[in-house]
Amino acid sequence: MLVKREELKPGSLVEGKPTTDESSAILLALEPDQRTHIVGLEDDPVAIWRKLEMVHLKQGQDQPTASITPNFSSIQEFAVDSTHTAYLSGHVAIPSLTPVQLAHLSSASTLPQDLSLWHRCPAHHHYQGVKTLISKGLATGIKLDSAAAPDLICEPCLSGKMHAYPFPTTNTVTPRLLGLVHSDLHGPLRCQTHSGFRYWITFIDDRSKFKAAIPLRAKSEAFLAFKRYRAYAMTKHNLEIGALQDDKGDEYMSKEFDNFCADHGIVRRHTVRNRPQQNDVAERFNRLLNESITTMLAESNLPMQFWGEALATFIHIHNRCSTSSLPNTTPFEMWEGSKPDLSHLRVWGCTAYVHVQKDKRSSSLGSHMENVRLGLISQSPGQC
Repeated sequence: MLVKREELKPGSLVEGKPTTDESSAILLALEPDQRTHIVGLEDDPVAIWRKLEMVHLKQGQDQPTASITPNFSSIQEFAVDSTHTAYLSGHVAIPSLTPVQLAHLSSASTLPQDLSLWHRCPAHHHYQGVKTLISKGLATGIKLDSAAAPDLICEPCLSGKMHAYPFPTTNTVTPRLLGLVHSDLHGPLRCQTHSGFRYWITFIDDRSKFKAAIPLRAKSEAFLAFKRYRAYAMTKHNLEIGALQDDKGDEYMSKEFDNFCADHGIVRRHTVRNRPQQNDVAERFNRLLNESITTMLAESNLPMQFWGEALATFIHIHNRCSTSSLPNTTPFEMWEGSKPDLSHLRVWGCTAYVHVQKDKRSSSLGSHMENVRLGLISQSPGQC
């Protein structure tokens, strides 16, 4: 709350008394039944408004009044108008002050100058920063009248600076293949493939970290993609999926999806709304997919329409590379039971020369044709 100083012209009357050059009136904003502080004058005008006195505003019948008891026996009365402003009734003598001192008077604070106040004055600067300013003398004009510890909770800071705690990491791994499958859908992409795909959905086995990605034309195809992945996995290992974890997107929440999982004993694990950290395995892999596809397209100078071919190639290669969670093996070896052979790999998007059979040649063509290598053909879902 600020104390405002109102200058009076010499000769004007305050409570029937003529004013002089040193006279003034004090304005104090008050609310009914509110206890606050008002300050008295010091002999030294530089140390302005340092004495704190209790004020209590009383709601009267005709006109409310406020009263204070200064450091002398008399009681000062304040008339309060409809704007809840209290006007000091009486004569106050103030020594002649310089313009700088008057400016200090106009902005004097009635609150105790403690760390809490100096936290708020510099736009809610953090407490340690304020303590550093004071202890190292990095700024002038900072004075502490109170050594009281600051309040640990500042509601304006909570409103503007509050952040969620980081999610704890876990090293728990499902003991068997297909005991837990992570899934997430990505898209729509700004450019569809030549076959009309605009999304992809990933399935990641928690035990082996073996990944599959299936391109989709619409989000509604997510359930069909899951059934195809389940059929492929069951044929491969003769094991049922134990649990499916997803982000509770609409594509996972259909009645048909729920009934299918219930009929086959597949537990549904959904994350909390707007908490992608709880589905971090699938979310991080989708980010890696997006970054790697962009990198592959940039090197090959191919347009975005070829992201489907880049997706299939990256999944094929990534399953055959070591990961931080499997430092001594690869997802392919955990899934297939044998080491991967990488002798067939070539740079994606490189130039490839194809031999043209004699019956396919024309008179203007030679025995070869120049093409761009776009990856491998796989019969498994997700181009594993």
